[in-house]
Amino acid sequence: KASLPVNSWFGMSGVIGGKLYVFTGAQLYRYDPATDAWTRRADPKNIHFGGGGGVIDGKLYVAGGGANSLTTDVYNPATNQWTNKINGQGDQCLGSDCGNAAGVVFQKKLYMIGGQNGDEALYGVAAYDPITNAWTAKAPLRFDRMSRPIAGSVRNAAGSARIVVAGGGRADDELVSETEMYAP
Repeated sequence: KASLPVNSWFGMSGVIGGKLYVFTGAQLYRYDPATDAWTRRADPKNIHFGGGGGVIDGKLYVAGGGANSLTTDVYNPATNQWTNKINGQGDQCLGSDCGNAAGVVFQKKLYMIGGQNGDEALYGVAAYDPITNAWTAKAPLRFDRMSRPIAGSVRNAAGSARIVVAGGGRADDELVSETEMYAP
């Protein structure tokens, strides 16, 4: 299989129309499994190294990540263009210089979970709603998490939609083993 044309670290990905989009934090690539080929796509104006993202309604949303944590950008594959959706607003992770959070799409909103501000591991959770173009603070995590915790959307035993958060680290370099079932 074809290799990604660049090294990638602290990036994010999403599937749109059966193709894998990999955002390296500064560059966007699309992998087409039918042709086994990578294609460079338009780069956003903002860098999101260590940010989070996900696909909502066929568009790739990215937010957070180091010096550009106050921006939320959206990529439209139909036009191969990026749009800055919001700048300088948010809560906890997105209201400060934050990176290394988990990004997950849940009920058509992008959630940024945990992360770090300097050497501080964060408990914060914020959700971006593309309809209102606004970030909203949500209930915090039970455990602080930085260093790219993992999050996904699942259904619990009762069939209710939830976010599961696992892994990550703490400011003292301790790894987080606790798993949280999060209901926004």
